[in-house]
Amino acid sequence: VLAASADGSAEEMPVTLARLSLCSAPEGVKPMLLSVTKEEWESTGGKGWYFEDLSGGDVCIEFGAVNVAIGNPLSLSVLADSKIGPFTGAAAIIGQDLLFQADRLV
Repeated sequence: VLAASADGSAEEMPVTLARLSLCSAPEGVKPMLLSVTKEEWESTGGKGWYFEDLSGGDVCIEFGAVNVAIGNPLSLSVLADSKIGPFTGAAAIIGQDLLFQADRLV
């Protein structure tokens, strides 16, 4: 799959078959900053952020085996912040193509 990378250039992203499930987030999940000293924060800002713990959601939908492209697309760059830093967790973009691979959800 050819897509725009985080820096805007064309990047070929490999496609792989993966087992995927989509789960609800447990109540009370909050964004967390990677730890920095006061001096680091004042001079360069944060080192990044992530979500505390997304495991343990009540509802999960199993997609089974689906084709997914692996990469760092431009659209994920919106998760970065100039002061806090980049998002350091895992992220996925789910589109219609994925939903059509899982017939029972459409």
